[in-house]
Amino acid sequence: MVAEQPPNLQLVAAAQATGRTSFKLTVSPSDQSARAVQEGAYDPVAKRGFLAWTDQHGNRIEQRVIGSDLYLIASVDGRPSQARKVTGSGRGFRISGVPAGGTLDDGERVLTGVDGALSVDPDKVLEILAEAGTVEKAGSSGGVATYTFRYVLESLSEQTMVGTVEVRSGKVSKLTYALAGHPLSETVMVFSDYGTPVDVERPAV
Repeated sequence: MVAEQPPNLQLVAAAQATGRTSFKLTVSPSDQSARAVQEGAYDPVAKRGFLAWTDQHGNRIEQRVIGSDLYLIASVDGRPSQARKVTGSGRGFRISGVPAGGTLDDGERVLTGVDGALSVDPDKVLEILAEAGTVEKAGSSGGVATYTFRYVLESLSEQTMVGTVEVRSGKVSKLTYALAGHPLSETVMVFSDYGTPVDVERPAV
């Protein structure tokens, strides 16, 4: 009988497998009064995808990643969509603190100016899970393995990221994470429909 791998290596394998395929993605903040649920899709190999949400006024707002570029696209008060390349983007989706409403200026200010916020970039999150953190296997049921974890984030002044991960068919299916001691930072990221085509174009700005 082959011995089961340690929990941290099981989670590393699941994170790496997830990062090799496209998927649909839903990001839900704990404080939905300030931040809306974002839905979209992402291809980590091609580095293309989007996360979009609708605010309480019916305005659609979207983060769109094309390679190393990030765009913020908004349609406010029924006007045609406006697009803006986020200054100094350089890497994937930004923080979970995107406002549920507001103007493009408001959106870009929050996207680029909030310190200490957790990333909603699946590349970054999967990269963290593939590092050497403290991981324990909480159990398995119905084909889903559940793990708890703690990771020290050097990029956030040694703060600790804690949470749980559900793994189905060798890939991450649900991730709940927060900064230790900061429950309002909790974010839930759900991965589904692995292999889904992700067809997004670079917007005109």
